[in-house]
Amino acid sequence: MQAEAKLQNYIDLKDQSELGRQPEFENQGLPTQQALISDSQPVLPYQQIIAQCQESAESPAVLDGDKILSYAQLDSDSNQLANYLCAQNVSANTLVGIMLNRGADLLVAILAVLKAGGGYVPMDPNYPTQRLSYMAEHSAMT
Repeated sequence: MQAEAKLQNYIDLKDQSELGRQPEFENQGLPTQQALISDSQPVLPYQQIIAQCQESAESPAVLDGDKILSYAQLDSDSNQLANYLCAQNVSANTLVGIMLNRGADLLVAILAVLKAGGGYVPMDPNYPTQRLSYMAEHSAMT
């Protein structure tokens, strides 16, 4: 419940007139959410998340128990992991297994794999070991 109180404090601090509009965006080479929507090329969902990270950096992005992750933190953490994955040769046509419980870390990991250019194979930690081994073997993940 502590996270909910923090989230409510964040909302209370915002001026009521600002709640309905997005903050101004300083273009740093990446498209805004509106530009992504209006562009004629298909938009990947993670690109919308990246645009939202830039538009609402300090807004809460993930509420996980007592942990609140802002869009800036989500972007920073996923960039750090994406850089590590790139250093491990993750790129297009690379599948990465992700075995985490639901939560903020899972979202960071998924976003990082997508930023690195790879694909992810969700692996539920509650699956039997035999099932996880089968998934790893037959998905050709790294």
